[in-house]
Amino acid sequence: TEEVERESRRLVEQQMFALGQLAGSVAHEINNLIHPIINLTKRLRLRTGPTADPESTRMMDLIDISSRQAATVVSELLQSTRGERWKDIDRPISTAVEHGVDAVRPALPASMRVDTVIEECTTVSVKVGDILQIVGNLVSNAVHAMNGAGTITVSLSKLDDGARLSIADDGAGMEENVRRRAMQPFFSTKVDGRGTGVGLYVVQRIVRGYGGWITLDSSPGHGTTVTIFFPIRKDDHGNAGNPDTPPQGSGGG
Repeated sequence: TEEVERESRRLVEQQMFALGQLAGSVAHEINNLIHPIINLTKRLRLRTGPTADPESTRMMDLIDISSRQAATVVSELLQSTRGERWKDIDRPISTAVEHGVDAVRPALPASMRVDTVIEECTTVSVKVGDILQIVGNLVSNAVHAMNGAGTITVSLSKLDDGARLSIADDGAGMEENVRRRAMQPFFSTKVDGRGTGVGLYVVQRIVRGYGGWITLDSSPGHGTTVTIFFPIRKDDHGNAGNPDTPPQGSGGG
C-alpha cells in the first residue's frame, strides 16, 4: 500500500542519514592513510626513474591505481549520502574499463581468472573513478559468489547509441527473491559482517548519474550477469539522444 511504501522510504532515508554520519566521521582518518601511499609512490617513481624494470613499473602503477581507487571509495560513499558528484577525469569508457580490470586483478586469488572482451569505444566518456568503483564492487561480489574460485568475464561492446558493459561470473547464482532485493541499500547475503549492502546500490546510483540502465540476470546454478548501458551524452557526442527511448540492447530497467 501507499502507506507501507512511504514508511519504507522513510526507513531508507534514516539509514542513509546514519550512513552519512558514519562516512563523515571516518573519511578524514582513511584519507590520512591513503595520501601517504599516493605520495610515496610518486617519490619511488622519481627515485627509480628510467632504471626501473618493467615489472616494478607495473607494480607501482597498480599501487597508484589501487590507492586512488580507495580514495574514490571514500568519495563515492560520501556522494551517495549527499547526492553529489565527485569531480574526476573523463576518459573513453574502454580505457576506463581496462584501468578498472588492471586495478582488481592483483587482489584476486590465484584460483580466479578474469577474462576480458573490450571493444574500443571513444564515443562514450566516463569518469575513471566511477568505473573503478563499478568494476571493483561487481568483481568483489563475483568473488564472493564463486567462493574464491572460477572465472569472471568483463565485456564492453560499442553500440550505435552508447556502450554496454557486462560483468558475468560462473558462481552459484541467486534465488529470485534475492535478485529482486540485490540493489536495495544495506541488503547483503554476506555473513559475519563482510558485506555492507551498499555496493550494488552505489553502482546503480553512478549508472543513473550517466542516464544509464543496469540489469541483473541470475538464477541458482547459472551464475550472475550484471549488464550496464551507458548512453552517448551531449558532452560525449555534441548532441543528446532521446531520453525516453530505451537504449539498444539494454533491456531497460
